[in-house]
Amino acid sequence: MIDWHCHLLPGLDDGAADPDESVAMARCLYAAGYREVYCTPHQLKGGYEAGNEEVLAALSGVQAALDREGVGIRLLAGREYYLDEYLLDCLADPLPLGDSRCLLIELPHRVAHREMVKQTLFRVVSAGFTPVIAHPERSPSLEVSQSGHGRRTGILGRLFNAGRSDDGATYIPSNLLAYLMELGCGFQGNVGSLRGYYGGTVRRQAEFMRAMRLYDRMGSDLHSSQHAGLILGDSAQGR
Repeated sequence: MIDWHCHLLPGLDDGAADPDESVAMARCLYAAGYREVYCTPHQLKGGYEAGNEEVLAALSGVQAALDREGVGIRLLAGREYYLDEYLLDCLADPLPLGDSRCLLIELPHRVAHREMVKQTLFRVVSAGFTPVIAHPERSPSLEVSQSGHGRRTGILGRLFNAGRSDDGATYIPSNLLAYLMELGCGFQGNVGSLRGYYGGTVRRQAEFMRAMRLYDRMGSDLHSSQHAGLILGDSAQGR
């Protein structure tokens, strides 16, 4: 399995504090069945601003430690870019997911930022990159509602009719989510969301998004080994 979103690298953000914790997290991921892990530390102006060189150096160091310890996980580079007024500056020297042109992007929580989100992601796409929206189920502005009545027509209809469940329910994206789907964004779900780690509301949204086949990749969003069992299941802790 591939983990597309993980805060495994030490000392760069609010993830692993040191190399020992990085190895402990990797052991949990390996026990849960992961064999490739994208290391995606936060990029947030005024908060977490490690350079790409620091990310790559940390990745190399942790990979060497995993190889020595016999933990069979391959680490790949990336960032989790926060969408703010500084995001476009990062396009001059981005660190995409692996060898792709995909950028993992976290949206601002406030619904009031919808227009900024649209305009910024349009410019990201125009620059030749594919935004991958991190854990959309946790963003109130990307809410999905469920309806059991009929089929819609027009643009919104094309977007959610294909996601009808076997019992005839349809899943209706918010206007912003519909726009991002039309724009060609990818969507990365958190496995912990489906397990209820972030609460019932987020879990329900994750179930809707999975049912409408929104997700094109999943990630642990793991920040420490302490919560690995809750996020990944008992197998992550050897049970």
